[in-house]
Amino acid sequence: MLGFRNIEDNTYNDIREKSLMQWLDDMEKHEDVAVRGGVKLAKEYFCYLKEENKRLKAESRHSSKPSTTITETPDKNCVMTVSTLPLFSTSV
Repeated sequence: MLGFRNIEDNTYNDIREKSLMQWLDDMEKHEDVAVRGGVKLAKEYFCYLKEENKRLKAESRHSSKPSTTITETPDKNCVMTVSTLPLFSTSV
């Protein structure tokens, strides 16, 4: 948070995200099909984590201030629909 206005500075995280997406875009052109498949998985997982983070932040704000209206802007890097199902099974 910056100063008294409660403004979050996400510059560092935005740069990291753009760098990651640029690297993944470069890896999409890789000759190995396993690498290209891993890129798709990595992007989907990244989107899932961002959506989960938004959900948890909204849940936290909602529990602390029930009258707050929460609006989020869509993420340009996450174009696919994110499932609420877990990606990994914990059963053996």
